Amino acid sequence: MVSTQECTFATCDTSLSSFGYEPNNATSEAFLAIFGLLFFAHLIQGWRHRKVVVTFLMVAGHFLFTFAFFERSFGNNPYGQGTFITWLFCQLIGSSAILLGIYLASSSMLSTYTDKIFGLRLAIITATLILSELTICGLQAAGGYLGAEATDKGQRPWPELGLYIAGQSLQLVLLFCFILYMIVFSQMMTFSSEKREGWLKWKTARVELGIFVFCYSCYAFKAMYQLVLAASGWTNSAANTEVLFILFQTFFAFSTHHIDIPTQRELANRTK
Repeated sequence: MVSTQECTFATCDTSLSSFGYEPNNATSEAFLAIFGLLFFAHLIQGWRHRKVVVTFLMVAGHFLFTFAFFERSFGNNPYGQGTFITWLFCQLIGSSAILLGIYLASSSMLSTYTDKIFGLRLAIITATLILSELTICGLQAAGGYLGAEATDKGQRPWPELGLYIAGQSLQLVLLFCFILYMIVFSQMMTFSSEKREGWLKWKTARVELGIFVFCYSCYAFKAMYQLVLAASGWTNSAANTEVLFILFQTFFAFSTHHIDIPTQRELANRTK
């Protein structure tokens, strides 16, 4: 058996590599540039408005995505597990950091209009979302790492992939719950005769809520795509097609940017 540590794309089959196919370097470098720019955009915006926690989460998330695509583009050994594990962890933790930042930003926005939804305080709902996201990130990270280790040893990683698949499944449930939560709140405010005067006019707030829903819908489709690949053991033909990956990743990147920047600006205006 050929040692994958001695492989290159010129000498070994691509199915033996960490990704299972040869990543498109031009695509990876484009995402490296996109997330690098978004990293600086969030950093500058956060510095201007002094929203420390949300800024830290968004900046950390985009930094990890930037590093993930750097590793994907310039990893020394695409046939070793180090590159794949680094890529996996940066993607998982980066996504979770961005989502946690959005949970906190959305809670701040909604608190202007109401203290409770479904009879529950917003603080309880936000804490539940955050704890759920941390649990999901832990499941996916553990499953991905153990699955990569099992594959490297020539074993079938199905028990380990079960953790990853469970994490992805719970991620989908959480995302759709959050989307429903935002839609229900939007409808409540639309038909309410006692709308509060807040830091956003309601028409503007509805646009912001719409962007939140769009962002999470993109991420939900990205999670579904990854779930299908994981359930097939990354042998599905879609694993070799980067078009869907590019599409969902691009929408997610720019929608998080358009959520965070105006939200931080309005939060800053409220505290002046």
